[in-house]
Amino acid sequence: MKNAIPKSQFKRVHRIVSDKTRQTQRLDEMRSKFLERGYPPQTLNTSETISTTRTSSKDRIPFVHDYHPLSYILHRSISRYWHILGTAHPRIKEFKEPFLPCFRRPRNIRDKLVRADIGTIQQTSTQRFLTNPKYGTFPCLQCTQCNNVTRGSTFYHPHNGKQYNIKGYFTCDTSFVVYLIKCPCGLCYIGETTQPIKDRISKHKSTIRRLSMLWQKFRDHHLKALSWAAQSPDLKPIENLWNVIKRMLDSHKPSNKEELLTFLRQKQCERLVESMLRRMKAVIKYHGYSIKY
Repeated sequence: MKNAIPKSQFKRVHRIVSDKTRQTQRLDEMRSKFLERGYPPQTLNTSETISTTRTSSKDRIPFVHDYHPLSYILHRSISRYWHILGTAHPRIKEFKEPFLPCFRRPRNIRDKLVRADIGTIQQTSTQRFLTNPKYGTFPCLQCTQCNNVTRGSTFYHPHNGKQYNIKGYFTCDTSFVVYLIKCPCGLCYIGETTQPIKDRISKHKSTIRRLSMLWQKFRDHHLKALSWAAQSPDLKPIENLWNVIKRMLDSHKPSNKEELLTFLRQKQCERLVESMLRRMKAVIKYHGYSIKY
């Protein structure tokens, strides 16, 4: 400690004072103060000599890593074989000087326990009610699909008449919902969507209008059309065919159309077409609910 204090103070003078004349003056003043406090002159001479000696790290390669109590073992191993790099690459002057070990503070308990401040999360939703809203479905009163929304907090099963409560507040703008559409025949269609329910209702109405025009053309040509439900993947064999093609691509990985057709068997397509009669019977049996296909 007695030798470290003069050494650190002399180094401080060298760092702060850049002018050589004033630097010598400040060093003499610092030396006089240490002598007044009883420091031996030999200790001051040694400390002042060490403080003026600077090791140049300009041509040394820094080796930065997290500090560990056993890091000296790694440094010792690198220093032992560092001369191999200088011998193998004599033109690289950085390999002639020893590497410069540099430590980086590792993660401590504070870093592991304290979370980073990511700022305040902006609230995107606006408060529409002074109190808690009632549960149920309500028209938003801002779109053209409001007259298709039934206001209420309950709905009934079409067969057994069981009553179900709606747990939540939903309007035409609500997305990510499971919805129910009542049919004049007494049955209900249940669907799910990730988009606003008003957009989904608009698509249902468009499908109904398009199918009505198609049925009119069939009737004009004296053809019988099947009553096809919207969004009914159970009645679409193409969905099963896509699944077969997907598994085939994962296993065989064909590179062109010809290779794909060689792996795709004709019997598979025939079985899917022949399953249409069984699919329609199953849909009629379960009143339009999900079937095994």
